[in-house]
Amino acid sequence: MSPTIREALNHVTQRTGYAICPPPSPEVETLYSRPLPAAHYHIGPAPLRNALQLIAGPAYNIEVNEITRTICFSVKANYKGAF
Repeated sequence: MSPTIREALNHVTQRTGYAICPPPSPEVETLYSRPLPAAHYHIGPAPLRNALQLIAGPAYNIEVNEITRTICFSVKANYKGAF
């Protein structure tokens, strides 16, 4: 069993009414394609935002659109250019 970050994000948002956005940039595509660290296989109980931030890591912002109920990720400004 070796899930990707994207698969973990989808699993965490199951039954929440939210969906994960397609990757808007190569940096987020890289995030989604990486394997999920074994330490993150069991998270929680935790608030949704906290679980998503833990999975994504400190280099990424979480952006929630409450109208479309989508959750998107972007690279924080101080990490741009590190890719």
